[in-house]
Amino acid sequence: MSTFGAQRPRRIAIVILLAACTLGARAPGALHDPLWQDEVGTMRVISQRSPRSALGQVVRQESTPPVFFLTEWAVDHGAAALDSGVKPGPWLRAIPLAFSIVTTVLTFLLACELLPLWAATLAGLLVAFSGELVVHGAELRAYALLALTYVAFAFVLERAVAHPRRLTLVLLGGVVAVGSLTHYF
Repeated sequence: MSTFGAQRPRRIAIVILLAACTLGARAPGALHDPLWQDEVGTMRVISQRSPRSALGQVVRQESTPPVFFLTEWAVDHGAAALDSGVKPGPWLRAIPLAFSIVTTVLTFLLACELLPLWAATLAGLLVAFSGELVVHGAELRAYALLALTYVAFAFVLERAVAHPRRLTLVLLGGVVAVGSLTHYF
């Protein structure tokens, strides 16, 4: 069964709705709340001048692996290189917010493979509005990436089992690598 199949327009509309719900549930706090204690630690990593010094800061100060921190560092320094004029801070929460949106969408798409459309939509809505995922889904920490890694692992694993091609196996290895360097994967 294809991920979109015969109900493609309906599923696309549901994906857009789920993305909007996820954004609406997380964005108000993400964009307006000040950075809290652990997020300040992330900012210490992001403010380092080089990836090597950022990694050193992760080793000294953090208890979680470095993928999230290095991703934030790269985006922040990439924006600075483009001379965007955007100051670091709460806007960096857009990255975990994007991870949350992708998590919701992948949950729906994976559920479409296993469940009727109404149940897959419900699964997506549960991810979009789940209390823990809303509270932590836009923090400047690795939580949203961890949730995305879990869902991406299931999504890619299902495809690798159904169609064991080189690309799906490489993607599976990539998800495992990112998960292994994200949190308590």
